Amino acid sequence: EGKTTTEALQIVYNRAPEKVFADLQAYLWQNTINRGVFPAKLEKSAEEATLVPVSSLDSGVLIADLLAASGKRDDARTAYEALAKQFPGTSDISKSLGYLAWQHGDTETARKYFEEALPNATDPQMCYHLATLYHSAQADKAVVALLKALRLKPDYTDARLQLGFAELNLK
Repeated sequence: EGKTTTEALQIVYNRAPEKVFADLQAYLWQNTINRGVFPAKLEKSAEEATLVPVSSLDSGVLIADLLAASGKRDDARTAYEALAKQFPGTSDISKSLGYLAWQHGDTETARKYFEEALPNATDPQMCYHLATLYHSAQADKAVVALLKALRLKPDYTDARLQLGFAELNLK
Protein backbone atom coordinates (compact mmCIF):
# COMPACT_ATOMS: atom_id res chain seq x y z
CA GLU A 1 0.00 0.00 0.00
CA GLY A 2 2.98 2.31 -0.45
CA LYS A 3 3.93 2.31 3.26
CA THR A 4 7.47 2.79 4.47
CA THR A 5 9.30 -0.05 6.18
CA THR A 6 8.70 1.62 9.54
CA GLU A 7 4.96 1.98 8.88
CA ALA A 8 4.66 -1.59 7.56
CA LEU A 9 6.36 -3.10 10.62
CA GLN A 10 4.15 -1.00 12.91
CA ILE A 11 1.01 -2.18 11.07
CA VAL A 12 1.99 -5.86 10.86
CA TYR A 13 3.66 -6.35 14.25
CA ASN A 14 2.37 -3.30 16.16
CA ARG A 15 5.99 -2.63 17.09
CA ALA A 16 8.66 -0.16 16.10
CA PRO A 17 11.40 -1.50 13.77
CA GLU A 18 14.01 -1.48 16.53
CA LYS A 19 11.71 -3.67 18.68
CA VAL A 20 11.19 -6.11 15.79
CA PHE A 21 14.95 -6.06 15.21
CA ALA A 22 15.62 -6.70 18.93
CA ASP A 23 13.13 -9.60 18.94
CA LEU A 24 14.78 -11.08 15.87
CA GLN A 25 18.24 -10.75 17.42
CA ALA A 26 17.04 -12.36 20.67
CA TYR A 27 15.58 -15.25 18.70
CA LEU A 28 18.69 -15.73 16.59
CA TRP A 29 21.02 -15.53 19.60
CA GLN A 30 19.20 -18.06 21.75
CA ASN A 31 20.90 -21.38 22.29
CA THR A 32 18.01 -23.54 21.11
CA ILE A 33 15.56 -23.53 18.27
CA ASN A 34 12.21 -25.10 18.99
CA ARG A 35 10.49 -27.07 16.31
CA GLY A 36 7.39 -29.14 16.00
CA VAL A 37 5.21 -30.77 13.41
CA PHE A 38 1.51 -30.20 13.55
CA PRO A 39 -0.94 -31.68 11.08
CA ALA A 40 -2.97 -28.80 9.76
CA LYS A 41 -5.05 -28.15 6.71
CA LEU A 42 -4.61 -24.64 5.49
CA GLU A 43 -7.45 -23.06 3.63
CA LYS A 44 -6.92 -20.58 0.87
CA SER A 45 -7.09 -17.06 2.17
CA ALA A 46 -10.10 -15.00 1.20
CA GLU A 47 -7.77 -12.04 0.87
CA GLU A 48 -5.81 -11.46 -2.28
CA ALA A 49 -2.31 -10.12 -1.89
CA THR A 50 -1.66 -6.76 -3.44
CA LEU A 51 1.76 -6.45 -4.95
CA VAL A 52 3.28 -3.02 -4.93
CA PRO A 53 6.71 -1.94 -6.09
CA VAL A 54 9.23 -1.27 -3.35
CA SER A 55 11.58 1.65 -3.65
CA SER A 56 15.29 0.97 -3.93
CA LEU A 57 15.68 2.88 -0.65
CA ASP A 58 13.25 0.62 1.24
CA SER A 59 14.68 -2.57 -0.24
CA GLY A 60 18.23 -1.38 0.46
CA VAL A 61 17.41 -0.57 4.09
CA LEU A 62 15.75 -3.98 4.49
CA ILE A 63 18.81 -5.77 3.12
CA ALA A 64 21.12 -3.74 5.38
CA ASP A 65 18.83 -4.47 8.36
CA LEU A 66 19.02 -8.19 7.59
CA LEU A 67 22.81 -8.01 7.42
CA ALA A 68 22.86 -6.27 10.80
CA ALA A 69 20.43 -8.80 12.29
CA SER A 70 22.56 -11.69 11.09
CA GLY A 71 25.65 -10.31 12.81
CA LYS A 72 27.36 -9.04 9.67
CA ARG A 73 28.04 -5.63 11.17
CA ASP A 74 30.70 -4.50 8.68
CA ASP A 75 28.60 -5.54 5.69
CA ALA A 76 25.58 -3.78 7.20
CA ARG A 77 27.56 -0.59 7.79
CA THR A 78 28.88 -0.71 4.20
CA ALA A 79 25.32 -1.16 2.89
CA TYR A 80 23.95 1.69 5.05
CA GLU A 81 26.80 4.00 4.02
CA ALA A 82 26.23 3.23 0.32
CA LEU A 83 22.54 4.05 0.81
CA ALA A 84 23.47 7.27 2.60
CA LYS A 85 25.51 8.35 -0.44
CA GLN A 86 22.73 7.36 -2.83
CA PHE A 87 19.96 8.95 -0.71
CA PRO A 88 21.62 11.80 1.22
CA GLY A 89 19.73 13.28 4.14
CA THR A 90 17.48 10.25 4.68
CA SER A 91 16.73 10.07 8.39
CA ASP A 92 15.97 6.31 8.37
CA ILE A 93 19.51 5.57 7.20
CA SER A 94 21.06 7.82 9.85
CA LYS A 95 18.81 6.19 12.44
CA SER A 96 19.87 2.70 11.35
CA LEU A 97 23.55 3.65 11.46
CA GLY A 98 22.94 5.07 14.93
CA TYR A 99 21.38 1.87 16.21
CA LEU A 100 24.16 -0.18 14.63
CA ALA A 101 26.76 1.89 16.48
CA TRP A 102 24.79 1.82 19.74
CA GLN A 103 24.40 -1.96 19.65
CA HIS A 104 28.17 -2.23 19.56
CA GLY A 105 28.80 0.19 22.42
CA ASP A 106 29.76 3.25 20.37
CA THR A 107 27.40 5.76 21.99
CA GLU A 108 29.16 8.84 20.61
CA THR A 109 28.74 7.68 17.01
CA ALA A 110 25.17 6.62 17.75
CA ARG A 111 24.42 10.09 19.13
CA LYS A 112 25.93 11.72 16.03
CA TYR A 113 23.77 9.66 13.67
CA PHE A 114 20.63 10.16 15.79
CA GLU A 115 21.27 13.91 15.72
CA GLU A 116 21.45 13.73 11.91
CA ALA A 117 18.12 11.88 11.85
CA LEU A 118 16.34 14.16 14.34
CA PRO A 119 15.15 17.00 12.05
CA ASN A 120 13.15 14.62 9.80
CA ALA A 121 12.57 11.85 12.35
CA THR A 122 9.29 9.98 12.34
CA ASP A 123 10.21 7.55 15.12
CA PRO A 124 9.51 8.86 18.63
CA GLN A 125 11.56 6.09 20.22
CA MET A 126 14.69 7.13 18.32
CA CYS A 127 14.16 10.69 19.59
CA TYR A 128 13.84 9.32 23.13
CA HIS A 129 16.98 7.22 22.71
CA LEU A 130 18.88 10.28 21.50
CA ALA A 131 17.79 12.15 24.63
CA THR A 132 19.09 9.31 26.80
CA LEU A 133 22.49 9.60 25.13
CA TYR A 134 22.88 13.20 26.25
CA HIS A 135 24.50 13.70 29.63
CA SER A 136 22.95 15.97 32.25
CA ALA A 137 25.28 18.72 31.02
CA GLN A 138 23.40 18.57 27.71
CA ALA A 139 19.88 18.76 29.14
CA ASP A 140 18.95 21.50 26.65
CA LYS A 141 19.63 19.12 23.74
CA ALA A 142 17.71 16.34 25.50
CA VAL A 143 14.71 18.67 25.80
CA VAL A 144 14.71 19.25 22.02
CA ALA A 145 14.79 15.50 21.30
CA LEU A 146 12.11 14.73 23.89
CA LEU A 147 9.80 17.47 22.59
CA LYS A 148 10.15 15.95 19.10
CA ALA A 149 9.30 12.50 20.52
CA LEU A 150 6.19 13.95 22.15
CA ARG A 151 5.12 15.73 18.96
CA LEU A 152 5.32 12.38 17.19
CA LYS A 153 3.63 10.46 20.01
CA PRO A 154 1.84 12.70 22.54
CA ASP A 155 1.06 9.82 24.92
CA TYR A 156 4.72 8.69 25.21
CA THR A 157 4.89 8.53 29.02
CA ASP A 158 8.61 7.74 29.33
CA ALA A 159 9.47 10.70 27.12
CA ARG A 160 7.20 12.97 29.16
CA LEU A 161 8.88 11.86 32.41
CA GLN A 162 12.39 12.32 30.99
CA LEU A 163 11.37 15.75 29.70
CA GLY A 164 10.41 16.67 33.26
CA PHE A 165 13.79 15.52 34.57
CA ALA A 166 15.65 17.37 31.82
CA GLU A 167 13.72 20.57 32.48
CA LEU A 168 14.39 20.15 36.19
CA ASN A 169 18.13 19.95 35.41
CA LEU A 170 17.79 23.18 33.48
CA LYS A 171 16.00 24.71 36.48
